[in-house]
Amino acid sequence: MPKEGKDGDFLTDRLTDEAITIIDDWKDEPFFLYFPYYAVHTPIQGRPDLVEHYQGKIKPGNRHRNATYAAMVHAIDLSVGRITKRLEELGIADRTVIFLTGDNGGLDRKGNPTENAPLRAGKGSAYEGGVRVPTVIKWPGVTPEGSVNDTPVISVDYYPTMLAMSGIEGDAKHNKSVDGVDITSILKDPKADLGRDELFWHYPHSHGGGAKPYGAIRDGDWRLVRFYGSNSIELYNLRDDIGEKTDLAKAMPEIAKRLNDKLGIWLQETGAKIPGAKNPNAKNPNAKKPAKSKRTKKQ
Repeated sequence: MPKEGKDGDFLTDRLTDEAITIIDDWKDEPFFLYFPYYAVHTPIQGRPDLVEHYQGKIKPGNRHRNATYAAMVHAIDLSVGRITKRLEELGIADRTVIFLTGDNGGLDRKGNPTENAPLRAGKGSAYEGGVRVPTVIKWPGVTPEGSVNDTPVISVDYYPTMLAMSGIEGDAKHNKSVDGVDITSILKDPKADLGRDELFWHYPHSHGGGAKPYGAIRDGDWRLVRFYGSNSIELYNLRDDIGEKTDLAKAMPEIAKRLNDKLGIWLQETGAKIPGAKNPNAKNPNAKKPAKSKRTKKQ
């Protein structure tokens, strides 16, 4: 703990103090600040004044009833507010881009304070409740305030996007293997088409929440999950079934095969390590490589 810290400091507030100190030090030069809050995460511990505030809001019939968890979310909101206010006070808010996002959905199992409805399951799972999170990007003078875009993006897109925003080229050799795309086009125009059809996931280990190793692909409204242990697949249409309740793999085998083949090719191209005795990444002689995808691996 820095010398300025003291017993009883609330971690979110303390981290924000440090972030603001860094911003003050760097205000006169271009800077990049990666600030991952520890909250909201276990152990569930909220600031006492905010816990008391939310305890007074719990009513019969509320879906969310954990005042301590709500207090942790509130603390992050206050922290983001402090940072944006400091940027304004320093006169650099109009040339500072802010990305606010999460790395996964909340834990969704018995005894946990979160619920991801209408999405299925939660943190670490193969389903939307585990991987779908909000992304808020503030790009002053470029992104229309209050605009909304439903185009799916993924965290590996942030690096090429930040390069484009800042005008920095980065390392050319490294950039060739980056599996992400520049999303500035849809930040400038919410109606623009990003020009990418697929997103891929590779999760080669188990999770304490009960999740098993899997790979997945989203292609338009379709989402296919392949579980590595059994080499079984599931297929869902997210437009009609956001909760992933109806597995369509058997009902729509052609779509399932097309997506499964695409996933297999991506796993091969990226050299993904597949756990377990059965290796779904083995070359499939029947799989035909799809036409050149709009997805790009270099910027």
